[in-house]
Amino acid sequence: MTGISDDRGKTRPREITLAVVLLCVAVVPLALTITHFYDATFAGLYLLLHLWFAARSGRGRQGSRIGVTITTVVGLLFVAPLVVSALSGAFSPADQQFALFGLLGVCVGAAGVILLYLRNGNAHFVK
Repeated sequence: MTGISDDRGKTRPREITLAVVLLCVAVVPLALTITHFYDATFAGLYLLLHLWFAARSGRGRQGSRIGVTITTVVGLLFVAPLVVSALSGAFSPADQQFALFGLLGVCVGAAGVILLYLRNGNAHFVK
């Protein structure tokens, strides 16, 4: 236990704290990659939604855990074709670096989502 209390006065498990940190860190490379290849407006909206769901999931909100899972999958859906194109050599070296940077964000975000669904994480969320 980390000693951090949520709204209900319960102490938050370490896995949840680590998951929230990973999710907040993962959104930066994802938003930068989406900005580089797609649209800055969409990237800003994605950034805000992802951070909002990540913060709320740290408080034990079931709907936010689902929301952060969906935003992570959306990030994967936007970055996956870019990574395939980058590995096939269709992009310039700078674009390849952006695509692989986005892949790093997806991997870190996926680790955060997995931590939310582990046994200790499940007990933290209100049904």
